[in-house]
Amino acid sequence: MIRFSGGLADFRPCLVPSVFLCMMSLMISWSAHAAAPDPGGDILATTTIGGALTIPEDTMTATDFRVSGITLNDSDGGTPSQIRLISVTGGTVTTSVNGAITLGEKGVGNSLNLVAGAINLKFVPTANRDTDATISYKVVDPEGPDADSTASTITIAITPVADPPSAGGNKTATTTGGGALTIVEDTLTPTDFRVSGITLSDVDGGTPSQIRLISVTGGTVTTAANGAITLGEKGVGDALNLTGSMIDLKFVPTANRDTNATISYKVVDPEGPAADSTASTITITISAVDDPPSAGGNKTATTTAGAALSIAEDTLTPTDFRVSGITLSDVDGGTPSQIRLISVTGGTVTTSAN
Repeated sequence: MIRFSGGLADFRPCLVPSVFLCMMSLMISWSAHAAAPDPGGDILATTTIGGALTIPEDTMTATDFRVSGITLNDSDGGTPSQIRLISVTGGTVTTSVNGAITLGEKGVGNSLNLVAGAINLKFVPTANRDTDATISYKVVDPEGPDADSTASTITIAITPVADPPSAGGNKTATTTGGGALTIVEDTLTPTDFRVSGITLSDVDGGTPSQIRLISVTGGTVTTAANGAITLGEKGVGDALNLTGSMIDLKFVPTANRDTNATISYKVVDPEGPAADSTASTITITISAVDDPPSAGGNKTATTTAGAALSIAEDTLTPTDFRVSGITLSDVDGGTPSQIRLISVTGGTVTTSAN
């Protein structure tokens, strides 16, 4: 027996010696196999009018794009008119009307209709995606029963942008040795303090090494050598160098500041072009002290009715008088209601009841 096996026919020699039957019988068995369509080919996404397309990193709104020039060929005949998106790397793809698309192989993923061999879709890149995004796709068999084509790739160009570094984090000032720090209210000499454990991270790469002090509430900050620091945003405020993730500075609280002081700061972008990070807060603990009330002020005695008063020399009987308009103020709160006589020159003072 001789067999030719190509999936198309079997030829077998006839073993029957009868000429009437045949010298050789031909048995042909035909098995048709549907072939998958050709792959669509790797494509670079364009604008919907066919122009060059680049989507800036961190674009949050959906961008329209077109896939065209797809190879549409099937050796079984017929022209494919659909594709199937298998997977997406670097973002999210939706239909041109922003409808959801189910990704996956045949039996799972949606079949998407082509129009004149092209399709318009929408794309939103993943946050901080700074390299091109890709979509794996297959051409759908036009007859239906066979598998899709092998996969091809659609590339969407992404333009990287400089991202700001991560925020440094809220911190509590310590001594330069790392211990707990409390500055007493009304301390007039600069106190050394340290800020450590600052978060230094940038998704674009590189490690930040500077911070910028934006504002100070409750006092004045200077460098460790007591040098002036210009506060403010990028382009105004000084960039201060860190040692590792820490920095030593000096602080003098505002007079009568009896609550904690705060410093707003940002981490500086290590590459330079991006904005600084979002703001974080450094807290400096202030220990309140009991402040004296304000001075009552110099006053001239009057009569008890408030008129001018003059006491004749050698008057031996006690004369009533009044002191009014005394300033009554205390920075710690509350209103003073008493005075204390410290000394008298030129006579004797008694209460109104003598």
